[in-house]
Formats: sequence, structure tokens, C-alpha cells
Amino acid sequence: MTINKRYVDFITKYRPKLEYHLKRLNFGENIEPSDCFVERFNLIHEYRKFPYLDPDLPQELLPENWLRPEAAALFDKYHNSLTEKANEYYDLVSNNYQSFKRAKQDIPKTLTNDYAQEEIRTPVSLLNARNTRL
Repeated sequence: MTINKRYVDFITKYRPKLEYHLKRLNFGENIEPSDCFVERFNLIHEYRKFPYLDPDLPQELLPENWLRPEAAALFDKYHNSLTEKANEYYDLVSNNYQSFKRAKQDIPKTLTNDYAQEEIRTPVSLLNARNTRL
């Protein structure tokens, strides 16, 4: 597959997504931050391959219908429209994780060890109690 064909595929896939996203924003629709995060992740994943494929030749060596500038503009516009909400989702997840980590660290180790030992001892002590009664 040629590089320009890959640009065509990228544009064909992401232009309608960008247009739909912008239409939803213009109508004041609330777009979930998690949706923006996933979409931005996929957009970056697809676009990041181009620098490895495209040798960045001088303009005079490129075909007339070279689509790299169009694909780059599409990427920038869509990425920028997703960024605020995607970052909002990332911050929420990151803060929740940090809070969970801090809460876990606040539990004394002796408490967690005692609880684990009780969990292990309980079935054994029940079995022993049943055997002694027979």
C-alpha cells in the first residue's frame, strides 16, 4: 500500500468522526470524557505511524495530490477538539488511583496481616472444631 493511500484511508476514517464530533459540540451535546480519551488514543495510535512511513521529501518530488498536509491538519483539528475532555478523564482516573493508593497505604500492615491470617485460620478452626466434637 502506498503512503498516499494510507493518508487517504486515515482521512476517510477520521474526517467523518471529526465532523460528527464538532456537530455534537455545536449542538451543546455533552460528550463523555472517557469517549474523548479513547478516541484521542486511537487517533494518535493511527497517526503516529506516518513519520516512520513518510520520508518527508521536498515539495518538488511529491505527487500533485499529496495528502500529508490534509491528514496533518485533520489530525491537529480533531486532536485539539478531543484534548480537553480526554485530559479531564485522565485526571479523574489518575486522581482516583492516587486516592486509592494513599488509602491503601494508610491501613496498618498489622491489620491487613491479622485479617489475612484470620481468613486462613477460620476454615481450619471450623474443621478442627467439627472433628473434636465427633
